[in-house]
Amino acid sequence: MKFLRDNIVAIAALIVSGLSLWFAIDAQNTDREYKELGIVPHISDSKFATELSFSFKNRGIGPAAIKWVKYFAVKGCNDSKLMSAKDWAAQHLEIEYQAVSDFLDDVFSVQPDNVLKDKTININAMQPGSIYAAGDKFTVFAVLEARDIFKRMNENRSSRVLGRFAMLDLPFSLEYCSLTGKACFKFNTDYIDEKCKSK
Repeated sequence: MKFLRDNIVAIAALIVSGLSLWFAIDAQNTDREYKELGIVPHISDSKFATELSFSFKNRGIGPAAIKWVKYFAVKGCNDSKLMSAKDWAAQHLEIEYQAVSDFLDDVFSVQPDNVLKDKTININAMQPGSIYAAGDKFTVFAVLEARDIFKRMNENRSSRVLGRFAMLDLPFSLEYCSLTGKACFKFNTDYIDEKCKSK
């Protein structure tokens, strides 16, 4: 009888120890999840119509890692997920330039004169794997002669161009994640996916 009672006490102690360990691990995992949510990145976008430029800023409190980028141009779509890293590295500037150039041609389609003929577009290509710290600002593209272009137009035409620039969706989408990869966010994906399907 004493042997049976000792075994029951030992098994009960083992069960209590196992449950205590399980609760401790679960509490630690929950704590880790809360900490990871506390360092989530948040990329916000800014269009500057008078400068014909577009920028991102990481307004979150954690670094943002670019996972993939997809561009839409008149000739078609280019997706970093569908290209090898070597091919993307070799072609990304040309891909982004074409997408931005087509976007600006669309913006200026309300302007009959060819004021964009001699434009210089400053491109900063978004690369999968790039990391932007909290507070980092990143200019995706800017037309260097934007102010001169607007000076050559009358007020009515420049207002139409500025309005169209503000209204049009950008020619790219992307996904970015926290460094742990637990929190991921997408930018402009529905619009670009729809445009690419129509091609």
